[in-house]
Amino acid sequence: SIIDLRTGAILHNWRAHNGPITKIKIFIDNNEYYLLTTSTDNIIGLWHLNISDIGAQLVSKYLGHNNSIDIDIYQKNLYSISGQKMAIAPLLQPFTDIKLIRHKLFPKTSLKTTSLITINILSLYQFIIIGNSEGQLKIMY
Repeated sequence: SIIDLRTGAILHNWRAHNGPITKIKIFIDNNEYYLLTTSTDNIIGLWHLNISDIGAQLVSKYLGHNNSIDIDIYQKNLYSISGQKMAIAPLLQPFTDIKLIRHKLFPKTSLKTTSLITINILSLYQFIIIGNSEGQLKIMY
């Protein structure tokens, strides 16, 4: 839902996923507003927000994760993690369904049963910070 914080009024509401939404991230590109959403349906949705008409249109669906998903954005790229893998994909490509190519981040001997839970990109230093299910933080560059 898009809610006016000044009045509390619901301005727009739509079904974005077939499961609970777990993450929402907004970004701006050339004065256009976009919304990334993740869900337990294992899909990342990219939505174009029409601020003047208060609406949203699906631009792309990113497919390929099979666990809980977390996302971040850096230099017009989508960084996503799920399970023990990370994927990087360009944003704003003229595709509807984009199959993510996932890469295992750590060797098999490291973190065998650990799931990657959260990701954040420190853009100033170009670091990727990842938190896992064992309470550890990993910093990558």
